[in-house]
Amino acid sequence: MILEDKINSEGNLVSGKIIPIHLDRQGIPQVDQDFRTVGLLRYLNSHDFPESWLEINQKGEIVMLNQKKNYSRVQESTLLGN
Repeated sequence: MILEDKINSEGNLVSGKIIPIHLDRQGIPQVDQDFRTVGLLRYLNSHDFPESWLEINQKGEIVMLNQKKNYSRVQESTLLGN
């Protein structure tokens, strides 16, 4: 896997892209046209970090979600004892 990221001047993640790689039978790295790594990372992100401020789409693009909206949802959940 190759991870390409874009950060702002403060060092915060702005966006990114996962470039899926697999080894062929001879051990030579190739771009994975089936995006298996992307599928695995999407699954792990949604199940391990359901309140995450980032989303990985099917193309492997990492998109930052509206942090204020997500923060409000987490804060509301905490206040309600959920």
